[in-house]
Amino acid sequence: MKHKARLVIRGDLQDIFGLDTYAPVASLTTYRILITLVALLDLELHQMDVKTAFLFAPLQEEVYMQIPQGYNRSRLSKKFNNPVLKLNKALYGLKQAPRAWNTEIDRFLQSLGFEKCSEDAGLYFNRQEKSFILLYVDDLLIAAPSLSIIQRIKQSLSKKYSMTDIGEARVFLGIQIMRNRQQRTITLHQQSTIEGILHRYEMSTSNPVDVPMEKPLDGLGNIPILVGDAIVWYQQLVGQYMYLMLSTRPDLGYTISRLSKYAAAPQKVHSKAARRVLRYLNGTRSLGLVLGGKEGPLNLIGYSDADWANDKDDRKSTTGYCFLLNGSCIRWRAQKQTLVADGTWYAEYIAASEATKEAINLHRLLRSLGLQVPSPTIFIDNEAALSLIQNPKNNTRTKHVDTKYHLVRDHFIKGDITVARVASADNIADIFTKELKKDKHNIHTNAMGMRSI
Repeated sequence: MKHKARLVIRGDLQDIFGLDTYAPVASLTTYRILITLVALLDLELHQMDVKTAFLFAPLQEEVYMQIPQGYNRSRLSKKFNNPVLKLNKALYGLKQAPRAWNTEIDRFLQSLGFEKCSEDAGLYFNRQEKSFILLYVDDLLIAAPSLSIIQRIKQSLSKKYSMTDIGEARVFLGIQIMRNRQQRTITLHQQSTIEGILHRYEMSTSNPVDVPMEKPLDGLGNIPILVGDAIVWYQQLVGQYMYLMLSTRPDLGYTISRLSKYAAAPQKVHSKAARRVLRYLNGTRSLGLVLGGKEGPLNLIGYSDADWANDKDDRKSTTGYCFLLNGSCIRWRAQKQTLVADGTWYAEYIAASEATKEAINLHRLLRSLGLQVPSPTIFIDNEAALSLIQNPKNNTRTKHVDTKYHLVRDHFIKGDITVARVASADNIADIFTKELKKDKHNIHTNAMGMRSI
């Protein structure tokens, strides 16, 4: 049994007015992109952890703290009436400690020859050695073409900080990593996390269902809402679903967006729908996201879709999109639109504009890493929206379209993206806009690379 003691500071007593406390971490999208590249390029992937990372971070501000209780004050000089301690480095609990640590590790990684990615401050890369470091606070994923390069990076880090060498990456941020080097694939899954959730809510032996959501949750009128602990129960459960969905379970995208809408004032029907997701997870606990496997030149494609006026409460539409890098699903989103569209074409046009923003960001990220990736293609299943993008014109039907949604047209004209028609039945983004029956749900989850481990 281990016994630990750590001196911490009362950061809750700090006045943080004008104090910079933000510290960037790598996004889950960047994490999936790196894993995809590791699989496709057959890179080595190792993991390290910094022990008591914040204690290595020098402070730029003057910070003083009271002497902790239990300290033998007789050891201090008697000329001090009310002695305090001045901090030279950060302590856990200090508001600016995460930022101070990020500044410290950023400076050191750049001294090793790594550049910070312009599109994600949590990703570093070395052009000469073709190696990568993904940084999430004090957890590091190191990818490189050879073990010798990785060992050299590890040695440099260990000389500077107190490090734990975890070895080949198996679990990162609670996401399990399964690798098949022969097929050049890596499967990300969260089976252990899901089993923990099922056990916590006593649903491990529940009857599985085929789809996470069966029918709409809106347009129910003034049904009494849940109160007290029931609301907390609902919010906690949806929060746990959220991390699954953001990490490895795009099949939950639409369902979580709908459940989240009612987090502040859920009704009994919403509680029942949230419990249904547990039954779905019980039947799909071993489902993982397969990345890699398709060799050849890198290519980025996206699918955009919208379900017009599907929210019965306010008649707003739902946007859905996803992006695949060489067939690997790296980014997805399901989101209610902010205005009422007066037709399917308008809802689809808005969705295409939102997907374009994502496409530009993903393309820039890949290009900033020195990768040769052609302009992304976005597939749309609405002919009118596609025509409005490809043939700029204004008429009585389109004169009311908000300027910001013409972003998709502008990037198409510049050649930053291309757009193409896809049949509605083949549009993967359909799963992010509405409830689907079993067969269609399975077709789209399979197209996104979701497989049982």
